[in-house]
Amino acid sequence: MPGQECHPCTRTGPIVPGRVTMDVMPPHLAQLALEHTIWLRRLALRLARDPEVAEDLLQDTWVRALEHPPAAGGKGSSRAWLATVLRNLARKRWRRNELRRRLEAERAASGSVPSTDDLFAFQRELRLHETLPDSPTRGVIWNGDQRERKPLSWDSLPAFWAAVESGVKNPVRAALVRTLVLTGLRSLDAPVIVWSDIADLDGDAPTLHRPNPKGGPKAAFTVPISAAVADIFRQRHDENAVLFPGSELVFPTVGRDGRVCCIKNCEEDALRPFGYTPHIARHTFASACAEAGVETPATKALLNHRSKDITEHYQKLSLPFLRGELEKVTAFLLEKARAVVEGETEAA
Repeated sequence: MPGQECHPCTRTGPIVPGRVTMDVMPPHLAQLALEHTIWLRRLALRLARDPEVAEDLLQDTWVRALEHPPAAGGKGSSRAWLATVLRNLARKRWRRNELRRRLEAERAASGSVPSTDDLFAFQRELRLHETLPDSPTRGVIWNGDQRERKPLSWDSLPAFWAAVESGVKNPVRAALVRTLVLTGLRSLDAPVIVWSDIADLDGDAPTLHRPNPKGGPKAAFTVPISAAVADIFRQRHDENAVLFPGSELVFPTVGRDGRVCCIKNCEEDALRPFGYTPHIARHTFASACAEAGVETPATKALLNHRSKDITEHYQKLSLPFLRGELEKVTAFLLEKARAVVEGETEAA
């Protein structure tokens, strides 16, 4: 268990789980591990005050020691050298976490969604405090074995909708899930909707403006709001006035610091049995557009896609719908075939 002490000689497998094993250590570094692991773990726990973080710090210390080991028989205390490495790693982790919390707080206070440029700038600033790898997306190797994102099946939709009503206990989060399914909005976009983004909510033609979606302000767009979504917004407006007076957010929550902020995680445990994720809601909306007969250009505009190819990638047609379309084609072909046969009979 993290933080549980035992003599390193009695441990099985790696001293540092998953990263450094005794058989890959130089002899003098392996000796250091045998002599100082227990003491270093205590120091890491004292600095981190969290067993899991302490174990990560201990692992990273041995990784750093393996990459840049101290000279065998060098001057100075080996324990002091290892302690310095561990303290530096703890200090960098603390600075990075503080920076992340500050930037996230600024974003939440402004009520805006970071653009791609903002995310890269954020990563560059983090790298000033600690050496980090490149953006994880650059290291992804796309292949045919990756899990295909499938929309919610129409057969499961009634049970899913009931689970949203009864399983998601927080009414704000339940309203957010329904909004994601009924609008196809991105999961980073919907939680930061503010009341000034909505126009004519009580009128005949309500609209929703997204000033800073994926792609930044230059990709801003406005879409109509359906009557069902307008009802959701009106209910939130009335309930928020009591629960979150003065908040501009349509879907507010209370953060760990006690301040009102936007919802940062749209996942819902009660909906996992349906395979639901916020992005699956977007795929479901796109597929519903296709089967409801919405033209691709209109679907592209509603989803704020750059090209129709992306829109078509999102659309997964169900077998019952394809069967109905197939019957249309079959009837058309048979009608033409009968016309040809009847024409030949008359000629004879």
